Amino acid sequence: VEAFPAVQGSVPWMNNSAIPPIQAGADKTKAASYVAHGDAMFQIAARYGSAQVPDAKLKLKANQTRVSGLGTVHYFEDFNEQDNASGFTGDAFAAMASADYDGDQMRLGDTIGVKNADPNAKLVMGGLSGKYPTTQWVQSITDFLDAMRTWSTANRGGSFPADVLNVHLYSFSAGN
Repeated sequence: VEAFPAVQGSVPWMNNSAIPPIQAGADKTKAASYVAHGDAMFQIAARYGSAQVPDAKLKLKANQTRVSGLGTVHYFEDFNEQDNASGFTGDAFAAMASADYDGDQMRLGDTIGVKNADPNAKLVMGGLSGKYPTTQWVQSITDFLDAMRTWSTANRGGSFPADVLNVHLYSFSAGN
């Protein structure tokens, strides 16, 4: 059994826990708007991933043990069911995933994103839940992924900012 954390939501100091997790007035389709989220993903991967990160790059409270490269987590998920979260669109999520994956191809710096903390780590795209009824599910998932791909083509040269696609299918009755 291998567990992986799903980094869900935002924090109170960031625009009153806004979703998507950006500062007020920031462009939700720009990877730079998610630098704080990508930084948090870096710190989580630095501690629990498989690579040792220089101590100077760790952000810890004075009473926390200064350690990295514990090797206990290999997959990191960067949201959950964002396709049904108010304000998230495929292009906005792609921008956040780009920061979370590799610091928007390191344009945001080398301490942003899971790959910059641990090149062997895998970023799991936050799970898509799709739209229901079931007849709309496939199209809604496809539309979201297409928007992510379009953003990635325009902003990352086609490099998709996730190693694992994650899709949830709910069955509400025997006929579904």
